[in-house]
Amino acid sequence: YDIRRLIDISGQAFDWDRVVRCCKRNGLVYPVRQALQSLEAIWGPICPDRVRQRLSSERVAWRDRVCMAQAPHDTARPVRHVAVNLLCATGIRFRFGYLLRMLIPDRNHLGQIYGRRHAGWVALAHARRWLRAGLRILWLPKAIGCSVSALVRKRFTSRRAPRRRAERFSM
Repeated sequence: YDIRRLIDISGQAFDWDRVVRCCKRNGLVYPVRQALQSLEAIWGPICPDRVRQRLSSERVAWRDRVCMAQAPHDTARPVRHVAVNLLCATGIRFRFGYLLRMLIPDRNHLGQIYGRRHAGWVALAHARRWLRAGLRILWLPKAIGCSVSALVRKRFTSRRAPRRRAERFSM
């Protein structure tokens, strides 16, 4: 939907040649070609025929294959997602900047993953991210990694079933 909206807003001023050049430079011709084919199957023709022909005539690079193999697993494998993005990115400055933003995101990104706003929420959001990552690395159950606070609340607020009178006095 975002791609369609961008193309509709920019209209004829959309620079398709620049898209093809960027795809070639970054070695991502095949994923872009597949995305455009999927969009055209839904909404009809989006890009000019010459763009489709240029993308079809390009060789598939190793970055294309790695990117397409990882794409269905992005949400399930976040560390591999970042590693593939680092492999497919161009330029050492861009890679370091991307890695820095993945390790230490800014307030805007933290606001998307941590819904509460209070004093110290940024520090708590960072701590939660690192705790979840550590628990995920240790292969603990997903419920623990996703909701540590829920487990703590459950532990301290759950009530025990009352013991029978005979159990209380027996040793």
